Amino acid sequence: MNTLSVFKVKTNFTRPANTTAYAVGDAVTNSTSAPTVFELLAGKSNGDRLVITKAQVISNIKGATLPLFKMWLFSTTFASTNDNAALSIVDAQMQLGPIVIDLDEQHYTAINSLVEKTLIQLPVSLEKADMKLYGILEAQNVYTPGSEEVLTVILEGYIV
Repeated sequence: MNTLSVFKVKTNFTRPANTTAYAVGDAVTNSTSAPTVFELLAGKSNGDRLVITKAQVISNIKGATLPLFKMWLFSTTFASTNDNAALSIVDAQMQLGPIVIDLDEQHYTAINSLVEKTLIQLPVSLEKADMKLYGILEAQNVYTPGSEEVLTVILEGYIV
């Protein structure tokens, strides 16, 4: 009898110490000069095949306008884009076939906010020598972030 192995992984990053508003299409990263992509250890073995069922980004603040994000995920690492610059991913990386998730379900409390996509079934194959997914966020609305806002990225799913 085969049983599915479920996963829930998370990572976080702190965006720069500014409140420069994002435009639609801007990268949301951890630096305006030397950004890194975020990494999620999703597999249990190199080359695992996964199905993502839920994706979330939690902000430690609740701004006047809640953010909407697009999450770009790849099975290999790539050069990140500076925070608050138009998202740019080289052709060779794009040709590997990104997983793109529109996070368009917004929720909030008095002190923080959450944007997510639920009830999805996105298949992903990890690289033969890796157990991670690599990602970047793209702003999908105009919003003003908090200075040094902490964004927590969460993926849930199962290994097939």
